[in-house]
Amino acid sequence: MLEAHSIKVAEAVERACRANRSAAVKVLVAAVVEAFVNAKLERTDVSTALHAAAAEPEGAAVVRRLSKRVHRALTVALAEAAGTTLGDMEFCSTNVLLGDGRSDNARYWKLAVRLREELLVLCQGYTAKSVRSS
Repeated sequence: MLEAHSIKVAEAVERACRANRSAAVKVLVAAVVEAFVNAKLERTDVSTALHAAAAEPEGAAVVRRLSKRVHRALTVALAEAAGTTLGDMEFCSTNVLLGDGRSDNARYWKLAVRLREELLVLCQGYTAKSVRSS
């Protein structure tokens, strides 16, 4: 179940990246955040239950593999974003999206709307500072 859910999240992010290639960075980041949050929150019961499984060695391997897949998609999409040159930028938002923002706390899920807003601001701000206009 962990792998199926993680694949669904990864595919949502990949679709957003493909659909927004050559878009402005702000548009790309907004689409990626929206896709990620929607995929995670579609089944909060499953997302919450799977966090314990993700901490186990087999689960951690699944998460690492799919995190790399999402990171590749983001890297390609950012490299193709309109009017940008990446240089040596490491896309922090990948870590925010795939990092330890997980919780089995019900309050976390109640704050989903605010999480979406905060994550969007964070990702847009970081990329605006990290991506040089060409």
